[in-house]
Amino acid sequence: MMLRPLRSLAVPLVVLAACAPPPLVEDGGTAIEILFPASDESVVYCPELIVVVRIDGYELDPDSVGADAAEGSGHWHLLDSNAHIATVTDDWFVLEGELALSAGRHFFSAELVANDHQSLDPAVVSGLVEFNVDAVEGCVGGVTNDISGLQ
Repeated sequence: MMLRPLRSLAVPLVVLAACAPPPLVEDGGTAIEILFPASDESVVYCPELIVVVRIDGYELDPDSVGADAAEGSGHWHLLDSNAHIATVTDDWFVLEGELALSAGRHFFSAELVANDHQSLDPAVVSGLVEFNVDAVEGCVGGVTNDISGLQ
């Protein structure tokens, strides 16, 4: 997949990488949270959109997707209205091309899963993020700047 530039995320992603936030769960457990996009009625996001998550207590293992489950590692699934739209092995993912979003309301969640795509026990799912998408001038989160150096 070719990475293209981000219009408005470069500063927030750099800030997120520079700070050590508190754990998502106090007991040191496993958690996933969608950082971008955010639930916000006043923001209109672009159809080609970057999704950024934060993961605590779980190792992403891109080389083992589809292999047998291994304790404490795997990948995550991006869901829209509880329907699987992407299998992801990094803490960000770009929805573009065939995966570009349709205009309208979207309901994202992210679920940590084992290498074999099975839910963890207990399931580890982010909170629901609700947002609007439209291909209008000034939409947010569009892929327009090179993000390869932001990891």
